[in-house]
Amino acid sequence: MKNLIRKIGFTDSELKIVLFLVSAIFFGLLLNFLNYKDESKPIYDYTKQDSLFHNYDSLKILNSSVIEKNSKSTTNPITKNLPKKRNRFSETNPLNINLATQKDLQDLPGIGEKTAILILQKRKDLIKFSKKEDLLKVKGIGKSKFDKIKNLISIN
Repeated sequence: MKNLIRKIGFTDSELKIVLFLVSAIFFGLLLNFLNYKDESKPIYDYTKQDSLFHNYDSLKILNSSVIEKNSKSTTNPITKNLPKKRNRFSETNPLNINLATQKDLQDLPGIGEKTAILILQKRKDLIKFSKKEDLLKVKGIGKSKFDKIKNLISIN
């Protein structure tokens, strides 16, 4: 055996590595042949999630046909049951932006969580808003968004 190894030209370290690799491959093939299964791994069943996915596709097709039939209707059957953003502020009951909380600000149309936080930070920097137009200094509030909310806010 040593003569064969010397003819091939392997050193002792190389021989050990080759023998390890050959034995690992042999052991792996043996386990595969014996159909070894590791019972410690959980088996996941995704059939429920898959059915929801496939039902969503059919719902889209169904809803698109309903929309075509009811093209005169302005409500989308997919979104008509979604909760709408409550607008509890009006011209007669404006929101004082110098006293408003983050939740109050988020109730304004077009104002989300990030914008509300930026408004509060700007209010802290300015100590208070001196005029409604100061909101235009807040990143995320442009002219069109300001026009939507200017009648719903006050600075008093």
